[in-house]
Amino acid sequence: ARAVAQPDMLFASVMALQVALAASLLLPMTIALGAAFPLAVAVAARRGETVSFDAAVMYAVNTVGAVAGALLGSFVLIPFLGLQHTVLAAGALAIGGGSLLVLAADVGRRTRFSVAAVALASLVVGAALPDWNRELISSGAYWYAPYDRTPDLQSGLAVGEVLYYAEGGAGTVSVRRAAGRLVLAIDG
Repeated sequence: ARAVAQPDMLFASVMALQVALAASLLLPMTIALGAAFPLAVAVAARRGETVSFDAAVMYAVNTVGAVAGALLGSFVLIPFLGLQHTVLAAGALAIGGGSLLVLAADVGRRTRFSVAAVALASLVVGAALPDWNRELISSGAYWYAPYDRTPDLQSGLAVGEVLYYAEGGAGTVSVRRAAGRLVLAIDG
């Protein structure tokens, strides 16, 4: 939001910044998730004569898990836990599952210890994160930041009182009172 709010910021610069930030967030997770399936197949297919059957079972389990995760996340977890806690729970499950795969694989003790230490540190950091600021999440920073002329962008975007805030599988809805008006925002 701060980059977008700068009057001399070029569109190409904003896009380059957003691409760099998105890549830095997504690349480690993409690499880890991309490595998880081949590692799971390697762990499951220990004997040469059952490799094709074991790989087929892993594909089936992966497909069922993907469908179940999408449905469970959208229709159960987000409505009951909220978006932040659902993301944290999914991260914890991914860390646990990846750690179990590495521990089940034929790797050395140093690798096992390193994986366990990184997994534990990641879980501790995730548990220590503060709650997300609902006022900022529902402020529409991506849309309103270029027009905000307050000295402090964060306080300018959090103006007004949030009267209603709900997270669901299809979107985030908020109602806020600002400048004597009621404002409905869907997904910010």
